[in-house]
Amino acid sequence: MMSKVSVVTVVKNDSDGLKETIRSLLLQTLSDWECLIISAPSDDDTQMVADSFVKSDNRVFHYHESHPGIYNSMNQGVNLARAPFVIFMNAGDTFKSPRSAETLFLEIQLQNTSLVVGGYSIGKRSYTYKRKSFGIKCFSINRRWGCHQSMIFSRDDIILVGGFSLDYKIASDFDLVMKILSKRKGRRISEIVSVIEPNGISSTQIRKVLTEKQEIRRKHFGKYSLSALLGEVWTLLVLSKINLRLLIGNLR
Repeated sequence: MMSKVSVVTVVKNDSDGLKETIRSLLLQTLSDWECLIISAPSDDDTQMVADSFVKSDNRVFHYHESHPGIYNSMNQGVNLARAPFVIFMNAGDTFKSPRSAETLFLEIQLQNTSLVVGGYSIGKRSYTYKRKSFGIKCFSINRRWGCHQSMIFSRDDIILVGGFSLDYKIASDFDLVMKILSKRKGRRISEIVSVIEPNGISSTQIRKVLTEKQEIRRKHFGKYSLSALLGEVWTLLVLSKINLRLLIGNLR
């Protein structure tokens, strides 16, 4: 029987994080899933841990990274996926509750859309949203409008827009959502569905993330468009806030 959801988990040198991620998946009330672990060469026991999950559950599959890079690996997962919907839950990130995957799946089926976005927690902070439909312009200017771990995608639509672009090192997930929203609206739900590891690449390199996101806005809207200008203002405000926090921290 075909799985309802493919969960793509990319991992490198994080066997403990992989354990947490897969364990949270095993607790899900939605049982018709497959998990595709895409592992990069690692110095710890990541490969052994991945293989142990394969042996203990026939819904888990382990593939070695075919080309280096996180977005290459995520594209590989999409190509291997057999379910109509995809969730990207990388090693170290977890589902918030046992009903998280089911909540996303039921919503994307009910709304017949390409993308559903839920809330998320990172560290001690949580981000939730009003239930609503949204388009590309709204998504493009809000820094906290979602992370890929709290999204469920139509696999066909990921493939239709060309998957994750390799032109971006950190914000290609932002670009993917923008490409999908350029064709069809997405849907927000208020439930928190994922818990994000606080020391991920995007959180530790926020300036690079903001720079890439602004490049993506210019690509989609045009360099001199109002949306690109609003994105520029938004980026400057966020950077100013970060710099102010650093200054206050240094004065203490």
